[in-house]
Amino acid sequence: MSKNEPLAPLGKTISLKDAEHLTKEWRHFIHRTLHIRLEDCLKAFYIPISDIENLAKTHGAEAVRAYLCLEHHNHPNEMPSTIKVAIVPVVNGQDVLFIKSDLGVIESSSIYDLTQPCPAQCDKNSPLY
Repeated sequence: MSKNEPLAPLGKTISLKDAEHLTKEWRHFIHRTLHIRLEDCLKAFYIPISDIENLAKTHGAEAVRAYLCLEHHNHPNEMPSTIKVAIVPVVNGQDVLFIKSDLGVIESSSIYDLTQPCPAQCDKNSPLY
């Protein structure tokens, strides 16, 4: 494929208008539920594409699954600053949780912390922000 050829569609897309509505609904849900100021609500996660590509190559993954995580949360009216996403490779529909040696011995985890949360990593000019 040359650089000028259009890429194949990745899957279901939504309009910018719908995305703006959905992201606004999320922020208002967090605001109403946790009583957190709208500007402090968790808005997104930045995930480097190179990390996803490397993960797919390393594990032969057909997909990744993203699990929401929280290190700790002490104050009920404050957005936790320790929200993370654990990224797990998926092969044949199953989470790959460990890297095994040729002898089947577990060598290490295959659960990755690749993300940076927004507000820390935001595009403040985006209409989705």
